[in-house]
Amino acid sequence: MMWIRKLKIKINNLLSKENKKISLEALKHNSLENVDFLNKNINHWLRAKDSDERFLLNAYQELINMVELNDEKYVADYGCGTGVLVNLIKSNFQSINITGYDFSTEKIDRCKEFYTHLPGCFAVGSLYEVPKNAFDVIFCTEVLEHLDDPELAFNNLIGGLKKNGKLVITVPNGRTDTFIGHIHFWSPESWKLFIEKNSLSSIEVRTGSIAGKLYAFVVRGEN
Repeated sequence: MMWIRKLKIKINNLLSKENKKISLEALKHNSLENVDFLNKNINHWLRAKDSDERFLLNAYQELINMVELNDEKYVADYGCGTGVLVNLIKSNFQSINITGYDFSTEKIDRCKEFYTHLPGCFAVGSLYEVPKNAFDVIFCTEVLEHLDDPELAFNNLIGGLKKNGKLVITVPNGRTDTFIGHIHFWSPESWKLFIEKNSLSSIEVRTGSIAGKLYAFVVRGEN
């Protein structure tokens, strides 16, 4: 009937407007201005740290085993956030050369203030400006879902690896993730397709789940 058709069109239009509103809110939430503003509040940063710890303490050993980490590696943690992974790695590999990068100056300043025993381990750095052929291992945990261009960021991370360098990325499972501040919601299937599409020159690629999140493990081939 005509009235049912009109009602469906009206509902679809309302849903489309709501989705656009949510998308704009997510983009605003992840803007540098907003992230810096939020992290000026120490309580916000500490809550984020607690959340990071809950995941990373569960996932840590598996992450380390994937990349066969040792003290001789040059390592980066891109989108290091509250510095939890950098601190965990440095606690277990005292001589390792590791730097946590984040685009937010406020986050990096918080890390430097909190981890006073890790001088020189944190720096401002963007996933859109990763140095070429620089690292043996790169971690990027719970970051790509916040980005407006995750494909570019992923390719930059691959480019930041030395030959045979290893990259580990984690993102939330989009089938259960409901956080309004996330821009992207990958299912296990779409995550696998996204990674494989952008890893054609890599010599090893695999995806799966770890501590309730999705992961990708990539080994770079020829530079």
